[in-house]
Amino acid sequence: MKRKVMLFLFAGLLTRQIEAESGHFSLNLRYRIEWVSQEGFAKDAIASTVRTTLDYKTRSFKGVYAFIQLENISALPNDSSYNSKLNGNTDYPVVADPELTEVNQFYVGFKNEKLDLRLGRILITVGDHRYIGNVGWRQNDQTYDGINFIYSIGRVSLNYGYIDDVNNILGKELPSAHHFLFAGIKLGKVEVTPYSVLLNWEKSSVLNSFTYGIEVKGRVRKIFTYEAEFARQIDKGDNPKNFSHNYIFVQGIYSFSNFSVGADYELLEGNGQTSFSTPLATLHKWDGWADMFLVTPPDGLQVGSIFFKGKTKKVSWLVRVLDFKSKVDSYSYGKEIDALLGIKVKGQTVFFKFAKYIEDNYGKNTTKLMSWISWGVKK
Repeated sequence: MKRKVMLFLFAGLLTRQIEAESGHFSLNLRYRIEWVSQEGFAKDAIASTVRTTLDYKTRSFKGVYAFIQLENISALPNDSSYNSKLNGNTDYPVVADPELTEVNQFYVGFKNEKLDLRLGRILITVGDHRYIGNVGWRQNDQTYDGINFIYSIGRVSLNYGYIDDVNNILGKELPSAHHFLFAGIKLGKVEVTPYSVLLNWEKSSVLNSFTYGIEVKGRVRKIFTYEAEFARQIDKGDNPKNFSHNYIFVQGIYSFSNFSVGADYELLEGNGQTSFSTPLATLHKWDGWADMFLVTPPDGLQVGSIFFKGKTKKVSWLVRVLDFKSKVDSYSYGKEIDALLGIKVKGQTVFFKFAKYIEDNYGKNTTKLMSWISWGVKK
């Protein structure tokens, strides 16, 4: 708590130094409707919500600026037809978009050609969001109280962050002392990123861990892109459990004009008691849009998928088929099909998303339909 108070006092003092400089406001609205039908519930969930954000960013003064974002999530007409995880409507499936109003971001930043630094309550995403993300699919962002800087020189980029509090999508503050460091190195058409993530939770010691790994991304001509990643995760600090788990991800994508086809494989090891976990990730982005694997099962998780995607001037689309298995004994968890359609209408894009999970030995049969549109203005 003392670290957090000092952090915001420092950010506030710096803000006063530059508040005389004019800046600009921006307003953004995002409406979304989400329908969920899930085995075990007699009622289907329908969440009709709107997210409103009001931003203010000062003009930069010798590279220093301040930023604040106010956020409101409201259900239309109310939140009585879904379980937001805070409203007590447990007769319905979960749609984790509770009604709330908060200061979503508030920080002081410094930026020049080599350094991008932010201090305060900040939104952080790193790479593909596998370890550090903002959970941007949900209406309320996951943000962090701490410091983040990206230093770039030549072909090397260093991304370091210290997190004192995690502000999750339910509006709760989770005290912590996390560190992460990602080092991107460009070698021609290949980018190599060694990284490490140290998680230290004040009230959830079973999640304390140290992860280190390396990611390689590249392109062959203009038609094939690839990615390969390996990481190892061990228990850390006062975690009462002892473990050592591996992570593997490989992907290849062929692109032909406005059409692409790809396949990938992901492994998160488990031993029947503990498993490889990434609690700060944008988990909706990974392992199926039905959100069945937001927590890695104790027996681990293997995911194989194939996908097809394309776009024209007014339409973009994606279809993905996923197969889920355990690491221990390789038994089937289930299968899933996901689809996404985006249609441009008068300068705005309306999105439609579909997910259907078919259970074998894990989770519940689930079908989701989602649609959303955003609108914004700056001044």
